[in-house]
Amino acid sequence: MEEFFRRVIEHTRCAAARIRMPDRTLLYANPGFATLVGSALSSDAMSGRPLHDFVEAQPSTETLLAEVQETGRLEAREARFRTLAGEERAVIVDAVVARSETGASSVVDLLMVDVSPQRAREARLEEDERRVRTILAAIPDSMFLLRDGVFVDFSAKAHNLYVRPEDFLGRRLEAVMPPHVAAETRRLVDVAIATGEPQLQEYELEIAGRLRCFEARLAPGGGSDVLVIVREITDRKAAESALAAERMRLSVTLASIADAVIATDRTGTVTLMNPVAERMTGWSSAEALGQPLTRVFRIVNEKTREAMEDPVHTVLKTQRVVGLANDTALLSRDGSERHIAHSGAPIRSGAGSMDGVVLVFRDQTEERRLQEERIRAQKLESMGVLAGGIAHDFNNILTAVVGNVSLARMHLPPESTATPRLADAEKALSRARDLTRQLQAFSRGGQQERRISPIGPLVRDSVRIALTGSSVQAEVNEAEELWTVRVDRGQVSQVFENLLINAAQAMPGGGHIHVVLENVEVTDQWLHPVRPGRYVRVTVHDTGIGIPRANLTRIFEPYFTTKERGSGLGLAVSYSIVASHLGRMFVDSELGTGSTFWVYLPAADGDEEPVPPRPSTSVHGSGRVLVMDDDVHVRSTLKAMLADLGYEPTFAADGSAALEAYAAARDRGKPFVAAVLDLTVRGGMGGRECMAALKEIDPAVKALVISGYADDPAIVEHERWGFAGAIRKPFKLEELAEELGRVLAR
Repeated sequence: MEEFFRRVIEHTRCAAARIRMPDRTLLYANPGFATLVGSALSSDAMSGRPLHDFVEAQPSTETLLAEVQETGRLEAREARFRTLAGEERAVIVDAVVARSETGASSVVDLLMVDVSPQRAREARLEEDERRVRTILAAIPDSMFLLRDGVFVDFSAKAHNLYVRPEDFLGRRLEAVMPPHVAAETRRLVDVAIATGEPQLQEYELEIAGRLRCFEARLAPGGGSDVLVIVREITDRKAAESALAAERMRLSVTLASIADAVIATDRTGTVTLMNPVAERMTGWSSAEALGQPLTRVFRIVNEKTREAMEDPVHTVLKTQRVVGLANDTALLSRDGSERHIAHSGAPIRSGAGSMDGVVLVFRDQTEERRLQEERIRAQKLESMGVLAGGIAHDFNNILTAVVGNVSLARMHLPPESTATPRLADAEKALSRARDLTRQLQAFSRGGQQERRISPIGPLVRDSVRIALTGSSVQAEVNEAEELWTVRVDRGQVSQVFENLLINAAQAMPGGGHIHVVLENVEVTDQWLHPVRPGRYVRVTVHDTGIGIPRANLTRIFEPYFTTKERGSGLGLAVSYSIVASHLGRMFVDSELGTGSTFWVYLPAADGDEEPVPPRPSTSVHGSGRVLVMDDDVHVRSTLKAMLADLGYEPTFAADGSAALEAYAAARDRGKPFVAAVLDLTVRGGMGGRECMAALKEIDPAVKALVISGYADDPAIVEHERWGFAGAIRKPFKLEELAEELGRVLAR
């Protein structure tokens, strides 16, 4: 039965927790409680931590806990609290003091049901009802209810009434309204009831010696009921009558708006064009007036390049407002191309006839570019999650393979026939490790060691490395007093090597690459959509075959390539690296004229930071070493590697077992000289949590963290988490020996 209740608590959607009072320590929390407070920790990881690690301390929560201690039980009490992420939660709480220790502490069991969605819906319903009441009270229209042609109810402003309520309530329509108005109203009432569709009527009435215009909407209400909503449109009619006199004023307005406007007559001939339309089409008003719209407003489908239907013809045919299809490009008179969004609407006279069409369109080229940038970033982010997981698992496998190969090679005499085979295997494994690091570049840029550096030497070295042995000539122009940048030198060099290699491959018969390095201060009005600030811009232009315009939006996507043997990772990795440095990368190209790439890197404040030399360490050592890793193959490999280096290894599969082993060794007087901790353990305590606990046992503990996640902060900034050293999987025997020796020498 106890197992039954345990399974129920673990799988229920309700939040259950046990809290020790008065220090508010969580003794137990089920998954439902973790979900309620927005914690990603497991139940075991949450246990033993104070409640305020997950819930913001508020008077209401303190009052509730105090009350349950005082009364011993609370039933179906509604309460509110706020998570540390700032999210409000409304819950129904049942609480009971499960155990009391006189004069000391007590244990409170909580069972909570999240009713936040219900309360939010109730609040929305109340707000909707209030809004409807406010709208009805603010509507200036008069409303009447006709039943069998008799006025039975009304809601109207007093100044809008044709006669007093006592003169029309209970009377027939024909007895109240003028004959010509009543006859038309009766006809429309019959049509509305018969068709079930609202009808519209306009009429005039003389009220207090003044002729006033009204618009009535007759909506069927079921049976013989018809709701009549009357709005006075006297002013609107006056405005429509004066519309012709406003044409000059309209021209001034059109000249000042940001959208492009073109008007035509019923034959599709241009009659009006504002300055924005002149700039976008390349036609002046004087040249365009009298021309067919199809000559001035040339649009094609961006993908198929086929001419699109004349929008004026569409509006004239449908007599409705029409919008432009997606992927529409406007071809300017000068040959430039813009992505546009537009709508076409009929121009009607006062009598309702169609006099022409007005087109309103705007340039969305930059908006499209920004949208593509956002989509590309989202794709890279998704790819990063997948790539990081794959690289981690693959690195565990490689660790076992690389370690065993390096062990085997070191134990064989140089004259052995297997020695060159193992050397070839190590080279192949090194390429496999490079591949996983490329995958990790999608995951927040991989491991980075950023230092303030001049960008010029990195670019010149990349030119030398990428173009050695090719027939391509390169010219590098560097501005004087070029600003420094804070970068990971290896990763940024990889960016420029990728760009230069691609440029060289685009010129198989030889060509020229022009590289320009310059300081730029980006403003709101800039060629590229870059956040304002100080940047170093590197421009790489080649004279190669160019890139088809249809591919420009995809070349930064992972695995997109047009090369027979290309991986499709080079530019995607480069884009991700630049983005992780808070920079931007752009491209432009035309077939037959070459390609241009722009790389923006934020300028740094400060001088170059040299790379600190690593102290030399002994390869072999001695003493007991505690190793914690959940992968049995990695443990087996580390056992052989450490033994070969002279150490005595002891192993644990997770952090909890490692803590027990470490404490037991100290108690027996045979302490460990160092610990090697895997960062991530599935379903158990990992290296970060284990390190924090080891510090409590032994503040002088020396630990080395290992992981296949190269970009984890505990690897990049290991000292911040208490580790004396860090090494990425996979690693060779020599790398393990050097890093472990350095840790022990501290």
